[in-house]
Amino acid sequence: MPLKAAAWGRGPFSLPLLALALSLACASGPRFQGTLLEPPIPALAFSLEDQHGQATALADFRGKVMVLAFMYTRCPDVCPLLASKLQVLHEAIGQEGTNVALVVVSVDPEGDTKEAALEFSRHYGMERRWSYLVGGREALAQVWAHYFVEAHREGDAHSLIEHGAPVYLLDGRGEARVLLTLDNQDVPAMLHDIRELR
Repeated sequence: MPLKAAAWGRGPFSLPLLALALSLACASGPRFQGTLLEPPIPALAFSLEDQHGQATALADFRGKVMVLAFMYTRCPDVCPLLASKLQVLHEAIGQEGTNVALVVVSVDPEGDTKEAALEFSRHYGMERRWSYLVGGREALAQVWAHYFVEAHREGDAHSLIEHGAPVYLLDGRGEARVLLTLDNQDVPAMLHDIRELR
């Protein structure tokens, strides 16, 4: 399936991610629905705070397949859709869920407090089902840069944020192995690729 620039997020801020995927598209084989990353993106030793105020590090998910997404709680379009998909994905995973971690990294350091993240998580029935990670701009920006995510606000703190919306699948070592764009972030594709990585 050809890759479409419009599927990578809103605005021009997804260009680095698009360039990455275009360079790796030829590596995709029939085994995965998403784009196989060869070489994988190495693990990043980050530590942020989840919606319950608990310090959370990438190492906490070692040994599990990790679904890594990027969103913010006041997002009016892409994020609510993705949050709903992750809720359905959690239900579809079922008993396999002990070996899968759903992790969201905020792209809004100012607006996404842990209280906002907790309220958002409750709204989607994900309070205990995912880790919604928040933090200061410097700490979050390191994660964005590592995973080729651009996040930019035009205007004041109440303005919307232009951001990329990739979903990565990380293996048990914390390496990002598969990239899912807006074109293939449907639940069957994510579930298929999670099972292939286990």
